[in-house]
Amino acid sequence: LDLDKKGGIVRKSECYKTGEILGMGKNDVDEALKYFEKVGLLLHYPDDVPDLVFTKMDSLISRLSRLITASFITPGRCVIAPYSRLREKGLFKKSLLPTIFEDL
Repeated sequence: LDLDKKGGIVRKSECYKTGEILGMGKNDVDEALKYFEKVGLLLHYPDDVPDLVFTKMDSLISRLSRLITASFITPGRCVIAPYSRLREKGLFKKSLLPTIFEDL
């Protein structure tokens, strides 16, 4: 598992594959992820983006920045509803998250 190639974002399924190579079951991998998150080595949001594990915070911040930037770019006077909420209130729905991770 080459974290540098992945830009600090890894699919949970890849964690399971690596765990399997190391003789770990899925529960063991889940517990390891919880531990590494607790000690500050990674971030994992199982309720929001359950299949992604963030090992480099700058990568996550960069993607969130792109989402925020996109909310201020409006071609002509057209405003896309999910982005207008972000622009006007600083809030976005969970449904926008896949758009910033779709290339993974």
